[in-house]
Amino acid sequence: MDYNLVSIIIPIYNVSQYISRCSSSLFMQTYCDLEFIFVNDCTPDNSIEILLNVINEFPDRKDQVRIINHEHNKGLAAARNTGLSFANGSYIFHCDSDDWIEPTAISEMVSKIVSDNAEIVYTNFYFSYANRDVLSIQQKTSNAEEFIKLMFKEEVHGAIWNKLYKKSLFIENDINFPNGNDMWEDLYTNFYLFYFSNKISYLNSSFYHYNQENISSLGREVNSKKLTSIFSNISQIESFLKKQKDARFTTELIYLKLAAKQTLLFTCDIKNFRKWLTIYPETNPYILSYKSLPLHLRLLGFLSTKKLWIFIRLWILVKKNLKPQ
Repeated sequence: MDYNLVSIIIPIYNVSQYISRCSSSLFMQTYCDLEFIFVNDCTPDNSIEILLNVINEFPDRKDQVRIINHEHNKGLAAARNTGLSFANGSYIFHCDSDDWIEPTAISEMVSKIVSDNAEIVYTNFYFSYANRDVLSIQQKTSNAEEFIKLMFKEEVHGAIWNKLYKKSLFIENDINFPNGNDMWEDLYTNFYLFYFSNKISYLNSSFYHYNQENISSLGREVNSKKLTSIFSNISQIESFLKKQKDARFTTELIYLKLAAKQTLLFTCDIKNFRKWLTIYPETNPYILSYKSLPLHLRLLGFLSTKKLWIFIRLWILVKKNLKPQ
């Protein structure tokens, strides 16, 4: 293993509009000692053709690129695991193929993780829209337990793409992404990575552009299958903590569960409000204190706990009438 090498893992599926910008930003990194592992998860479009054209524009990077092809579509978590299995570097960076990064990202993150002798370094990032970037400042901590608590309460982001990891964390603790559960697969994996880490570090810089324009992105629409993935990932985390007899995150798990089911409050369907009431019922008394959720949604959750459906139906009626025709 090359101890200066960074393996960048990029799953590819249906990103023909974005893969050129993403891959170009990776190939333009000021850091030289890189390998790029693109995992083709049987993309149905011409993303790979576009990628090959971009690779030809960066001849100095060509020998650093590997394209791994899945025989059939396996999903995001499995694609990330495939990338990990081929990674030769001592550090791992994940990039989603509809996003992009600033040129000095890897160089500065490597410098920080090495100088601090850390196993994980995390940074700020941008929510990137068509004509503007919105900076997301992450809370600073060097304590992994505190980071997990903040992550469960949605006070730091659970994504993997604004972080650089020592590969040994994955290997020595047998950590993989949850195959088949492609929603919150990053939060799930980050929980274990931070749980087993001995030292983490925060870099007060912003490099990653989290694309907000891709309406086909996995996280844009929440359906029952995606909710099932989220609930499965939470259940596995909870089971692990029970097995470890680790009660340090009991309160924060309440808020994680509230976060998991909060999208049911966004809808105009009374069935979803009733479903919200029955999923993780132990969390319902905490809804008003769940500050990550807008006040009106907290109130809707509170009304659901009291089964005051007449007010819920009134809200749904108003919301439907306010929708643009």
